[in-house]
Amino acid sequence: MQYQVFVESKSQQRFLASVVGMLNLTVEGKTEEEAISNVKSALKAQLAKGKFVTIEVNSQQQQNENIPRMNQIN
Repeated sequence: MQYQVFVESKSQQRFLASVVGMLNLTVEGKTEEEAISNVKSALKAQLAKGKFVTIEVNSQQQQNENIPRMNQIN
């Protein structure tokens, strides 16, 4: 699989690398290449402990249509 990684230079010897869409996966390195290597290792470790799943969330209108309406008592 491929993942997008955002690499940011913080100083001449400090680079941050973050996996796009995974807020808690940011690492640093002394060079851009080291930061990318470190984030790759961190991503592999995290994926070994969990997985991505796809869920579907219905809109409120669709949810209400699935709820039977109660007849009003006069």
